[in-house]
Amino acid sequence: MSKSISRQRREAYPDMGEQLDAMWKGFNQLRLDGVNLPADTDRVLNKVLAVKRDHPKPKE
Repeated sequence: MSKSISRQRREAYPDMGEQLDAMWKGFNQLRLDGVNLPADTDRVLNKVLAVKRDHPKPKE
């Protein structure tokens, strides 16, 4: 029995955390490039950046 298309896609996509990290990095780059983000996006981006600042990844 074959897997459903939705299950195949779900298993093929990158991890949700990886997807979200890429999106927030993209929004931050837009902001740095002078693009005005929607207020909700800007507010959440500030929180994401604060978490990254307050809890940096350990140096390898």
